[in-house]
Amino acid sequence: MMVPLLEVLLHTDGSVTRILKRFFDNVEVNPIETVTVTVEDEKAKLLGVPDGDEVYLRRVVIEADGVPVILAETLARPDNLPGKMKREVLQSSKPLGVMIEEHELETRRVILEVFEAELQPREMGLLGIMGRETVPARRYLVIHRATPMLLITEKYNPDVLRPEDEEG
Repeated sequence: MMVPLLEVLLHTDGSVTRILKRFFDNVEVNPIETVTVTVEDEKAKLLGVPDGDEVYLRRVVIEADGVPVILAETLARPDNLPGKMKREVLQSSKPLGVMIEEHELETRRVILEVFEAELQPREMGLLGIMGRETVPARRYLVIHRATPMLLITEKYNPDVLRPEDEEG
């Protein structure tokens, strides 16, 4: 039985960039923005911080062989990032999984949900899928020192990741 790459990516508790590198020749992380934002309500609760706390917001597009495949948004708790990793999250195009490995952090990933995400027009353009209103997505936490460190939402380009004979 063949399992579609999209299904693997949506349900893995491992590094998506590492998985993509097994299927594509060239995988790149292209930063869109990294800023400090205030979180409230559900996002604050998931990160384990009080409403109004400031966290880092990092948005990237992951491309495979020059085609956008994932739009990822990460909220990172600065107080749970090692010093050098704080700078890397803010300034680097390095995949977060690689950062975690390089810093030898013991982490675990907890998938919170797999869902159909609505796309904003800008997101459609970033993923190169104009006219599609929803895409497969997932949201998960990366836990470090028994505390949420990262809240990541990934939106997937199904036109690239789903075999043609299984589109629909």
